Amino acid sequence: MGTDSLSATILSVLFLSLVAPCMATVSVNRTIDDQRGDNVTGAVPLYSPVGKWNIGQTCTLCAIRAGDIIDLAQVFDGTWHDTTYYGIDDTERVIEVNFTGHAVYVYNIVVNIIIPADVTTFSNITFHLDGDFVAYYTHVPTNSNSTVPAVSYNKLVYSNDSLDQEQHTLQIVSSGDTKVLTLFDYIIYSTFEEEAQPSPSYLSHSSQPAETSPSPTRLGDPQNSTHASSTGIIAGGAVGGAVVIFVAACLFYVCHIRRTRCNWQRANTTLSRPGTERHTKLPEGGQKFFSRPDPLCPTRSTRTDSVRGIVRTPTGK
Repeated sequence: MGTDSLSATILSVLFLSLVAPCMATVSVNRTIDDQRGDNVTGAVPLYSPVGKWNIGQTCTLCAIRAGDIIDLAQVFDGTWHDTTYYGIDDTERVIEVNFTGHAVYVYNIVVNIIIPADVTTFSNITFHLDGDFVAYYTHVPTNSNSTVPAVSYNKLVYSNDSLDQEQHTLQIVSSGDTKVLTLFDYIIYSTFEEEAQPSPSYLSHSSQPAETSPSPTRLGDPQNSTHASSTGIIAGGAVGGAVVIFVAACLFYVCHIRRTRCNWQRANTTLSRPGTERHTKLPEGGQKFFSRPDPLCPTRSTRTDSVRGIVRTPTGK
């Protein structure tokens, strides 16, 4: 490729880098409902063993029922899953969900009243992320009083906001030596998305509305916020600056090569008689780097003696 073509290519890259849109990384929250599943992908949780889970809001045989103890209006989307694990001789109850993100939050309904007879409201849950045990949650009911409600809705039982942005498998396991009640409501996970932002050099900036979850608003919870990632913005600026520096360096290099080539050509070119080509003097053992003179390099002026038919080189007068 010639130096002119290289210069044109570099200028084109510089132009495109200035007008191309910047990609800003944005963290958005998505919800996995116990029954309806992921509000974006549609993936639903897997419950095992089959036949050991009840749909809470329609279960008429469950001791913890809608209307009697549970206020349906305070449950996310009006749905939850109910199961009771009956002790060490029973089979563990497992909820499995898959998501791609960098943070996850699990919400249950927790009952704080002691119900007579053969009904438990004790909770004992373990959490396993990508095959590894990561946390546990235990709730011992103490009956309601002025400070503890009979039922806690949107109860955060597990959170992890330091995950790598990749696909994860979360298992929520109810087990132990005694009876355990689990009322699973929903999961929120945070994931990064790339959002095109117009370049401020030629377009005005416009903000997008934040994604929010329809769950009840609670101060400090993740489901009602969308976070712009400053990391993505800083990275975009760093990349843009690196491109400009690289292009400037390339232009400097091209100009330096052109200048060196022209100086070398002027210093090593002699003129012969009319009708012959321009010859390049080479040092002994040297290599000829330029096969032909560069037409863009200015050369020493010449004049033709029409009488004698020879070409003379000015002597500096």
